[in-house]
Amino acid sequence: HINAVYDDADRIDLYLQMGEIYERELNDPDRAIEAYSDILSFDPDHIGALSALSRLSEAIEDWDRALDILQRLGEIVSDAGERVEIYHRLGKISEEYLGDVEGAEERYMQVLELDPSYVPSMNQLTAIYQNRGDWLKAAKMMVQAEASTANVLEKTRLLHQAGLIYLERLEDRETAKMLLAQTMGLDPEHVEAAEPLAEIYFEEERFQELEPIIDMLVRKAEGRDSKAMSLLFYMAAHTAERLGHAEKALNLYQQAYESDSTHLPTLKGMATLLYDRQQWDKSFKIFQTIGKVIFTLLFCPAESCFSLNFPAVNQEPQFNGERFFGYKPYTPLGYVYRVCFHNIFIYDKFDFRFKFLAIEFSFVIRFHNLFLSVTF
Repeated sequence: HINAVYDDADRIDLYLQMGEIYERELNDPDRAIEAYSDILSFDPDHIGALSALSRLSEAIEDWDRALDILQRLGEIVSDAGERVEIYHRLGKISEEYLGDVEGAEERYMQVLELDPSYVPSMNQLTAIYQNRGDWLKAAKMMVQAEASTANVLEKTRLLHQAGLIYLERLEDRETAKMLLAQTMGLDPEHVEAAEPLAEIYFEEERFQELEPIIDMLVRKAEGRDSKAMSLLFYMAAHTAERLGHAEKALNLYQQAYESDSTHLPTLKGMATLLYDRQQWDKSFKIFQTIGKVIFTLLFCPAESCFSLNFPAVNQEPQFNGERFFGYKPYTPLGYVYRVCFHNIFIYDKFDFRFKFLAIEFSFVIRFHNLFLSVTF
């Protein structure tokens, strides 16, 4: 019947109907492709036929032909929205099925030239940049995508991931801090963003901004191991202490101590706070613990290894594998004084956690006041 029709427009219409029947009713993609292809012999730019052929080529996984047809469609379609979708499909086929990452990147960039707010292409570009370690481009693309989406969950995800990249990959703490703070602004209960932001605020002593974040982390602390719990409670306690909330700080120091009774910053903070509140018995016990912990970390009897026991009177303690010079400090207070006033250096190979802890003169004086009866 088609051969009996001489008008090209009528023939195109008949081939179009034939293709639709083969495709949708008979489920015969090969003959549908043949029918749609015949249309192109009359009208090479027939958008309906090209669209159908691109769809069928993808269905039968003829990726090279699908790419060629979509490229042709992208050149002739006038609607900007349709062109955006076409070029995004071109990028996906190039990336996922043909392994042409550079070609995919080029097509995704074409999408953004047409529509700078098209988030799906931004997400694909972000993944490409991450896979090849181009972290700055990845982070910038995440920030651009966040500004272009109204979905709060997606905005939170993008800001958090971008913040981590700036912090961990690019070592740009200021930008990371800004992005993580924006994440918390959208989701004040976002634990994964709160943890690194809390560390930054703590190091910068921005305790007013830190307090609500650290309080939330304490509230959600269940499930952490004892060391992590201790550090978290210590940070919360120190924050409360610096803000003048002594009772809250003492309660948090107690929880930190219960999680790890050897964490020196916790012991120092707790002992100092108890001393200032004139709770002498409790303060005395904590100072005793401090002395034992410092001794355990720094000194070892000549004939034994790490131990909480103090050396016998006739033994000289050793430091860093060498004999400790000077007189024999056999008491916790004696060891603290040696650390403070005799310039004992902690060698780099001894990566003790308390290296960062400076034992201030005022702290030692408080220690001394509680050990007036000790001779050394």
